[in-house]
Amino acid sequence: FFPSMSRCGFAMKPAVFRAMTLRGGSTVRVLPVFRRYFSQENSQLVILRKKMLYQARNRSEPLLADFLVSFVESCDLAEEDKAAWANLIQCDEEFLMNLVSKKVEIPDNLHSQLLTKMQEHLAGGPKR
Repeated sequence: FFPSMSRCGFAMKPAVFRAMTLRGGSTVRVLPVFRRYFSQENSQLVILRKKMLYQARNRSEPLLADFLVSFVESCDLAEEDKAAWANLIQCDEEFLMNLVSKKVEIPDNLHSQLLTKMQEHLAGGPKR
C-alpha cells in the first residue's frame, strides 16, 4: 500500500497542508479547501450552524426535524439569526410547524427574517 494510492487503487494527489494559528495560539494543519471554514470571521457562524443542526436533529417530531435540518444546511446565516433561532426553537413542535406553514398569525416576538427564510424554504419544496 503506497501513500499516494487509495484503497480502490486510484492514484490520489498528495495533500498540501497549510499551518493556521488559532486564537489560543495552537497551530493546526488544514487543507486550503477548508481554510475558509476556519477563518476568524466565519468561526462564529460555523459554531452557530453546528448548534442549529444539533438542535434541529433532536426535535421529537421527525418531519419537523427533517425540515429544520434541510433548512439549516441550505440557508445563508447571519449573526442576527442567532436570537431569532433561539426564540423559534423554544416553540412547541405543532406551533412551529403552523408558523412556518403560515397557518397561524405570527406573534411579534417571533417575527424575524429567519422565520421568513424558513417560510420561503418550505414554499420552495424539496430539493431535487
